[in-house]
Amino acid sequence: MRKTLAEVVAKVDELLETCSDRQVAQHLNELGYKNWKGESFTHKKVIVIRNAYQLKSRFTRLRERGMLTANELSARLGVCPTTIYQWGKSGFLR
Repeated sequence: MRKTLAEVVAKVDELLETCSDRQVAQHLNELGYKNWKGESFTHKKVIVIRNAYQLKSRFTRLRERGMLTANELSARLGVCPTTIYQWGKSGFLR
């Protein structure tokens, strides 16, 4: 059976608090981590680890904090998504 080191799984879980799958893979590679085959990480390999160890995705973690997509927020506020992006860039939204 192929298993990912507990240290790597813990690092993936930690990084998912602030990073996307692609960014997690980049950080793992920068830190010198390798998978069970000795290969570098890709975002697809991070997804496999997330699924195998039932780790929440970045999107799910943001959802749990009450975050919405631009389309969802625009529908709630009755404006177009472009306005949401502009508000975000201007600092009106956090």
